[in-house]
Amino acid sequence: MKLCQALLATLVAFAALTFPCGSVADIHATPSADEAAIRRQIQTFVGPIPPTDRKSMKFIVAFPRLEDGASTALVYLIGSGYCGSGGCMLFVMVKDGDHWRMMSRTTITRPPIYMLRQTSHGWHDIAVLVCGGGIINCYESEIPFDGRTYALNPSVPPARKLQHVSGTVVIRSYGQAIPLY
Repeated sequence: MKLCQALLATLVAFAALTFPCGSVADIHATPSADEAAIRRQIQTFVGPIPPTDRKSMKFIVAFPRLEDGASTALVYLIGSGYCGSGGCMLFVMVKDGDHWRMMSRTTITRPPIYMLRQTSHGWHDIAVLVCGGGIINCYESEIPFDGRTYALNPSVPPARKLQHVSGTVVIRSYGQAIPLY
């Protein structure tokens, strides 16, 4: 287990140095009220973790308008138990009054993460990089909305390999990650 955690920390550090920083999503010096509420929601989802593991838990949040009329957020969670050799977990969250609820989660994702131009059931599809975890030739995968949720795994249908990505980058790199705690 310690070897896996050390390997994960090394991969995250390597990715942070390798991928350029920046995004079309707003990055605030002081967290917005929505970002703070999402941080609390993700902390609740993760549950109690040892203080030593808290240092490695990070997240990236972007606020694309995935559906007209709904405030939405994409949350990329980086940390032990939420990442593997294929990538980390991506959440789609929807604002519900004063708090945010998790609508969807997708495993084994990597930045860049896109909001695509095309829609399914009134929601913009998203795309993620699929790489690692046995996949040697990396590719972008389109994840359509099925009317309730986005697919759990971007490497199997209904997700599909894209030949060309037509959309907006909302999470550019691991370098945007901020501490969860």
